[in-house]
Amino acid sequence: MSVSAHAARRLACYTVQPVTRSCSRILATIGPPIVSTVAAIALLCAVGEVFFRFRAPFSEPVWPLLVDSTFGTTFIPGKEVRVTNGVDFWTATRANSIGFLDREPPGAKASGTCRVLFVGDSFVEAAQVPIEQKLQVVFEQIHRERLPEQKVETLALGFSGTGQANQLQFYDVFGHNFAPDVVVLVFVNNDFANNSAVLEAVRNGWHPDHAPRLFFRRDRRSGQFVPAPVDADYASFRLPAPPAPPDTRLRRLHRSLRSSSRFYSWLFSQLSIQYPAAVSALADPPISETYAFRMRVIEQLPGYADVFTGWRYPDDLHPDRMFYTDELPPVFAEADALTAHALDEFAARGKRDGFELLVLAPYGMSKSSREGETEHGRRLVDAGARKRLEALLAPRGIPLVDQMAWIDVHGGSADEAHFSRDGHWSPKGHLWAAQAVLDYFVHHPDLCGTDRRSEAMPLSGATSGRRGSAEQREAAELD
Repeated sequence: MSVSAHAARRLACYTVQPVTRSCSRILATIGPPIVSTVAAIALLCAVGEVFFRFRAPFSEPVWPLLVDSTFGTTFIPGKEVRVTNGVDFWTATRANSIGFLDREPPGAKASGTCRVLFVGDSFVEAAQVPIEQKLQVVFEQIHRERLPEQKVETLALGFSGTGQANQLQFYDVFGHNFAPDVVVLVFVNNDFANNSAVLEAVRNGWHPDHAPRLFFRRDRRSGQFVPAPVDADYASFRLPAPPAPPDTRLRRLHRSLRSSSRFYSWLFSQLSIQYPAAVSALADPPISETYAFRMRVIEQLPGYADVFTGWRYPDDLHPDRMFYTDELPPVFAEADALTAHALDEFAARGKRDGFELLVLAPYGMSKSSREGETEHGRRLVDAGARKRLEALLAPRGIPLVDQMAWIDVHGGSADEAHFSRDGHWSPKGHLWAAQAVLDYFVHHPDLCGTDRRSEAMPLSGATSGRRGSAEQREAAELD
């Protein structure tokens, strides 16, 4: 061995060996805690997965939809609907024979029976709770206890995302033959926008002239509102989708875990709520960006160039929040007018068919704002959505039942009326809504004082509207 090689070897012994010993000591010190931590995390994930496998019967929603040109969109009769937010509820309900999440409709109306029809959107659909906890069922039960001398039967026609314009066909096809004495419209804060084909095109990505629900539009010659019928082939006209984010390995791993692990799905849901910025690389683009993209597409359609004048979204209020302000941009003022027209249509049916019309406003319509409070430069009105609704109902003589007023009188809190991580009614919210409506019945006994519709035909006759084409019977996914 040369002198230089021997020197290099001795130098290595003096330098590498101390470093190796130092590394060994460090690993001996921190290695066990790291291994323990990794093992604890793995055990936590395993326990969490087992827990959610047993606690949660499913992790993904099942939403089997039917689009028919006769009545719009419902669930496929007899199919199971599943919904969960990964925290408060995992609820599975089978749609009844007419495609709604309620009991089977009753048969022919018996003499002396008061029938109450509840019509609305997801608050009446109430996929979050079992049928026995829903507004219409609870109302029937507490009515029987409080007014035992009056027999009452209820039915609910509710479907997510619908406004009163869309719900008219629910009444015409299914509700009319129920022979209701009272029709209760459950009106929530997004119903104003739900009655506008243009605003719903922004929300759902439909073409405003080709929607899977009934809308009304203003005739350019007469200025009057005319029906815009359901287009069962609406999917062929959907607006283009905004550009998708890059499909990275991380996003692919995320999708794989979401589809295979219930614990991961729950964990991601919680992180999305608590720390949205932290999971933004995995989440879909913000809804504000999607809405703004759709607005630009709609403005390119013939006849829609100036439709969003005065609405500076996304640097402006969300479409549902706009109805809490004192002044509305033109597209929102038109939605307000469309809502008024839909109420007129329901009132006209009430006069024709002999039912009393009543509106129930859930707690969210009375969202409070401070004096002078503004958002995006727009002045908010305390309980603005409810006051806007009252301005439509009062001249039409349509009574309003205000759930928030009932909660305040009885010392409750709006927070108790909904789930911790979901704004829909909790079981207590359904109970309080039923009690508020029942109080109105108690103070207005004439509502069920006469047998107005005892000769009406059984509800089963309405199912003929379901015999559509193959395209109409195809289950469709709505945003």
